[in-house]
Amino acid sequence: MGTLWVFDPSGSQPIPPNARALHWTPVNSASTWDGARAIADAMVDASQAGVGVENSSHWTESAKALLAPLLRAAYVSGKTIVDVRHWVSRPNEYGKELYTTLVEHGQRAAADDLAAILLYTDERQRSAICATTRIVLNVYGSDSVAAASQKQNFDAAAFVSSRDTVYITSPSDKQHLCAPLVVGLLEEIKRAAYQRHADARSVGRWPGPSVFWALDEVANIAPIKRLPSIISEGGGQGLQVMACFQDLSQARGRWHDAADGFLTLFSTKVVFPGIGDVRTLEALSTLAGDWDRPYVVYNASSGRSVNFGIPIGVGSSWQTGQSVSNSVQREHQLTPATLANIPTGHALFMSGGSWRLIQCTPFYSHQPWQDIASGAFLNRPAPQPLTASNPAPNYDPYLRCDNEQAQSEREG
Repeated sequence: MGTLWVFDPSGSQPIPPNARALHWTPVNSASTWDGARAIADAMVDASQAGVGVENSSHWTESAKALLAPLLRAAYVSGKTIVDVRHWVSRPNEYGKELYTTLVEHGQRAAADDLAAILLYTDERQRSAICATTRIVLNVYGSDSVAAASQKQNFDAAAFVSSRDTVYITSPSDKQHLCAPLVVGLLEEIKRAAYQRHADARSVGRWPGPSVFWALDEVANIAPIKRLPSIISEGGGQGLQVMACFQDLSQARGRWHDAADGFLTLFSTKVVFPGIGDVRTLEALSTLAGDWDRPYVVYNASSGRSVNFGIPIGVGSSWQTGQSVSNSVQREHQLTPATLANIPTGHALFMSGGSWRLIQCTPFYSHQPWQDIASGAFLNRPAPQPLTASNPAPNYDPYLRCDNEQAQSEREG
């Protein structure tokens, strides 16, 4: 096991023993103009910028166009993300200076994007764009977050080739603020994983094990806008993704119609008890498939008939009969009601066109996960060295029996 990193953008969680606090800043991702644009796109898309605002796409795209050159300017001039936030707050004061900095460092494309907003956009619209961009950087208003982002101690390129693990945590009441930072870090790791895979393939070498994302509460803490695309393409570029949702309604709230494709994009699904969203249950029921349920119908009849006539009189007779009919009816193998009532302690495992019920083994109540989670396995005594035992004598009880029997026969 390599280094255990803990990334807490809010700075509110204690770092466990034997773990290392991860410090990350988007400025490092702006070492190239393409990197600056990618990280700006990811952070703006993950933020609350433009939510509930008319023409929201215009403002968010404008915020991306401003944030990218600001990050690039910070990188080439040795500034920090706190300086970027300061520039956004005072665009009239720093616009020309930042433009000059980018031009002097040969960053013409970045300079043009910055000038289009800070120098050639009217005051009212410029203020609105800067306000939208500032929402993305709101979390850096915290002193603890700002202090932790001054210098990055994490190398994504080294991480994707290592055995390290990164744990990301954030209090529920601050997830909306921290989401741009979490998504920014994941974007940097994704780019590094893709690059490692491409470099290895270009020389005909095996790229090594894939990077694995285990994203719990992904709709809240890591709302990656391009998640559907990453799931689709990541497996072939060195990145495997596991995402956890309460149900698909939570995913639809973030990814809209694209969320309906998650059941296709994720080839393996584990369904736990407690889902109440009808659309999710119906979709899973359809995926489980249908079957032709046989029906056998038995009919039995009996009766008495009475005839009246003159001059015959009265007559009666008994009649009995039986019939059997067979039919089939196409039905769901698992109805929505069945899926909503998965037995406690179990889950439904679905892969491809097959499914089965599995038993859950929570880490807090089953070994060896209890000892691994608590660290108790680190305190186990070392195993005793093995000692060689004396070789077994060359003794065959069956052969001895035969010899004894032969000797008895000779003596007799």
